[in-house]
Amino acid sequence: KPDLKPGRIIAFNFSINNGENLFFRWTANLGRNISVTPSLWGDLALLGTDAEIAFVKPGTEKPLTVIVPGEPVGAHIKDVDMNLDRKKKDKIEVAFSTENGDALTGFFEETGEDTGLFAGSIDTALLLLQGDSRFKDKVLQVTGGELVEIIYLDQARRYGERNFEVKQKLPVGLPMLQL
Repeated sequence: KPDLKPGRIIAFNFSINNGENLFFRWTANLGRNISVTPSLWGDLALLGTDAEIAFVKPGTEKPLTVIVPGEPVGAHIKDVDMNLDRKKKDKIEVAFSTENGDALTGFFEETGEDTGLFAGSIDTALLLLQGDSRFKDKVLQVTGGELVEIIYLDQARRYGERNFEVKQKLPVGLPMLQL
């Protein structure tokens, strides 16, 4: 069974026989029976699909328009190319970063077998002091009014680009005190 994954280059032969003595072929070697000579075939590069990122409320499809400090932030990444094994859930690496310098890297798991849709979430906490060195592992420290960015490295895109950073930003809401 051929390994038809994005980025692969395969031999390709194309010819049309219209039933007459007229043949259309895709080749640079005229006058030879190319259909039975694979070394004369052309090359065909298999391209990928462009990954898409969406911030969502964790566990739902509901889009997020703002991050509320202290609440989890979810994301969906659709990248059909990364559905590497049709019989198991694959994983992809993603990174979150803030303008205040905090960052998290982790893995999102495919939502089901053979879906190409990956989902995950991170926890957030309000960063009380700028320059605060108390960044917590596994919790993204956010500041009201800044932007949080998710970054995903798309390995194969539709026009042949390789290792392209796909980014999406979402603002953090300003905290309000209730008296």
